Amino acid sequence: LEQPGNAAFLAIDGDEAVGFSTVTSTFGIERGHSAEIEDLFVLPSHRGRGIATALLGEAMMWGTQEGFETLEVVVTPDDPTRKENLIRWYSRLGFAETGRLVLIFDGSY
Repeated sequence: LEQPGNAAFLAIDGDEAVGFSTVTSTFGIERGHSAEIEDLFVLPSHRGRGIATALLGEAMMWGTQEGFETLEVVVTPDDPTRKENLIRWYSRLGFAETGRLVLIFDGSY
């Protein structure tokens, strides 16, 4: 993460790391200079305490300070209920669905 345009945030409780988030950036014609939340994780034992919200807030502040035009997140859980819960959570924090579909090429032919 020693590259410009990338960041990592760590949540600590006492002397224990309990959560983290990572952010990467890119540039494209459609979205301009944008960043994406690549990872957001909180230990199950520490969920429900606002840690994920705090980590996301740090990433959002960092993105604003860096001058990103958008901050994106891809919601990927297989469980439909968990997916809907995540979409609602991100929506409450100001994120909006775009209808954009992410397709991934794994490098094999």
